[in-house]
Amino acid sequence: MSITGFLTSSFFAQRIFSAVFKPAFRLLPEQQRNQMMTLAHHVKMIFYCGQVMNFSNNDKAGKIPAKTVLGAAAVPPWVVEELQQLAQIEPELYPTPEYLGKFHTYQLPMEDAPGKVYSMCRRAIGNSNLDIIFIAPWLKRGGADLGTLHHINACERLGLTAALITTMDAESPWLGRVAKNIPVVELGRLGRELSEAERIMVLVRLLLQSKAKTIHIIQSQLGWQMFQKHSKSLQAERKAVFASLYCDDYDSVGHPHGYARSYLTSTLPHLSGIICDTAYYPNELNRRYGVDLTRVHTVYFPSTDTNTSGYISSNKGDILWAGRITQQKRPDLLLEIAIAMPEIRFRVKGYAVTREEKQLEKRLSQLPNVIFTGPYENGGLVEDRDLFSIFLYTSAWDGLPNVLLEATLAGLPIVASAVGGVPELINEETGYPVADTELVDEYISAIRKALSHPEERHKRWSCALELLRKRHTQESFFQKMIEIENYFPGAAKETTKLRALVLESVEP
Repeated sequence: MSITGFLTSSFFAQRIFSAVFKPAFRLLPEQQRNQMMTLAHHVKMIFYCGQVMNFSNNDKAGKIPAKTVLGAAAVPPWVVEELQQLAQIEPELYPTPEYLGKFHTYQLPMEDAPGKVYSMCRRAIGNSNLDIIFIAPWLKRGGADLGTLHHINACERLGLTAALITTMDAESPWLGRVAKNIPVVELGRLGRELSEAERIMVLVRLLLQSKAKTIHIIQSQLGWQMFQKHSKSLQAERKAVFASLYCDDYDSVGHPHGYARSYLTSTLPHLSGIICDTAYYPNELNRRYGVDLTRVHTVYFPSTDTNTSGYISSNKGDILWAGRITQQKRPDLLLEIAIAMPEIRFRVKGYAVTREEKQLEKRLSQLPNVIFTGPYENGGLVEDRDLFSIFLYTSAWDGLPNVLLEATLAGLPIVASAVGGVPELINEETGYPVADTELVDEYISAIRKALSHPEERHKRWSCALELLRKRHTQESFFQKMIEIENYFPGAAKETTKLRALVLESVEP
């Protein structure tokens, strides 16, 4: 062994440092200790380089062959050779086994889960040349879900090819109502193991790869998030993106929130249009966000059936209340009204989901004049043997709920809170609106007024039915949708079916 090798051997260096330098080293200030450590490192590297550079007199370059230094490291030989040359300028770059051991072969991460989900989604869509894609959270029992079905049915009736993508990992009991020829992609369930970012990636890829020119987002948070992040990409592909907005929501402390508040300001420049079910909410969007009213379209949803069995209200009947036992629908008001009117029986067709809702449901069901009959399906609000006097609606905020259309068609006059778009159907001529929605006495007064004047009650119901049959028809719905610029693909506007529907809608 050469003297250089002896001095740089780890065994000899450790013994000298431990016996001589280590005790004195500890007594030095921290700055000097750091300087000595740096100096020692440079000396070690210079001696080590000198040892390596003179390793073999037979080597013409005076260097260890790259393959000898490389060992098991994942560094190509040509890199080792260049490092050896650079070490003459900067010793710390010399390719010692310790230095080379820090490098590893890079392997491209292959996360194939999003690709597999995308493949399953594509198989669900099939080879359809889509015209329109609807994005909704699910299809459950609810007004927004019914609205989604109306839009899908309109496309089918026009001869357009549509698809539905649901984005929540939840069951959709109303999927059976979608026509068999409409592809349904349950992205939320197929991608339940993906992260939110991965689901967004799959969703936008499905849209960009599709030939569909219209994208319609209906109450889907993932859809809004996707559009917020990729609106320019969709716009570059000439996709027209529409969104349905019905009303703001409120949390448990009364603070407003919703899709408009969360996403509208950032996405408005790229939205092709907004579709509402009332005339009230477009004005709210204009007032709060400055939305141009020409970009917001009021399209009243059609009633499921304009036929009615006639007026069925009777003073001997129960008061009907229907809906989910949730904060928005104010079942707490129903509780107070029922307590204040023990002589009247209330029939509740509702359901609870959360613990708080179930507690309120229990309190309601314990009242002697309240009967719970559980949830109802659309079209089954009133059954053959039911006997009711009026329909009571106590919502704190809303668009224009479908249950009011159902109650009118079922033959019931309505006492309702005058919130959101409700007054567009229930006013002093068509029912009994309650302006001060926080006062129980106001509801009680409206109920007693309706029960005390049967002829007036019948007259107001007749006016409501006339308005419904005039405004909430399939033809009116189609006509309003046709008038929305760029919603239906251009070629579809020239179809025989569409021209026939236009003629139907304008006939007296």
